[in-house]
Amino acid sequence: MDLRGEPMQLLLNVGGPDRVSRVQMAEAVAHIRGYNLSLIKSVSSSTVNRGVKSPADISMDITRLIQTLNMSPTAFRDGVKLTLEPEFASTS
Repeated sequence: MDLRGEPMQLLLNVGGPDRVSRVQMAEAVAHIRGYNLSLIKSVSSSTVNRGVKSPADISMDITRLIQTLNMSPTAFRDGVKLTLEPEFASTS
């Protein structure tokens, strides 16, 4: 609700504080889970058929999200650790 009690419409881009490629995402998960990083193959996005056209850079500006919600987003690597390390520890 806005200051007048009216419903507020707001469009926010959601993401983390750092720009991370798909390869960097895979490498972070592999590193944290102890997988062999050499199995990850980096290829140009233009060589991958996703069925739809996608720009090479899909990063978004999250400044408005941070300011509006007064928050500090979690870095990708830290989020992966928080997500996977407890799971990994419970299955070991």
